[in-house]
Amino acid sequence: MNIDKNTVKEIINYAANNPREATAIIVAAITCLSTIVRLTQTMSVNRRYISSEQTYYDPSSMIHWDLKRKLSNNEKQMIRYRKLNGEDIYDILRQMNVLK
Repeated sequence: MNIDKNTVKEIINYAANNPREATAIIVAAITCLSTIVRLTQTMSVNRRYISSEQTYYDPSSMIHWDLKRKLSNNEKQMIRYRKLNGEDIYDILRQMNVLK
């Protein structure tokens, strides 16, 4: 972004000649920016919550598997049982049709 010196001088002169309007513009800009920051933070928190429910982490291979939906308690128990029997997590999740 390239701003000319003349443009900056015009903005400074306008702010000096119209202090109330300049103050109003600055307050409005700060309000808009803070609202945008708050919304993006809220959206990223929601995205992390959703993604944590729809992933399965396998500590032995250190891989996060993306799922189509949240696993039920019965499905989680089935995964634990089959994992103890030596099956691969990928094979278990693929057979349960929950992988994305």
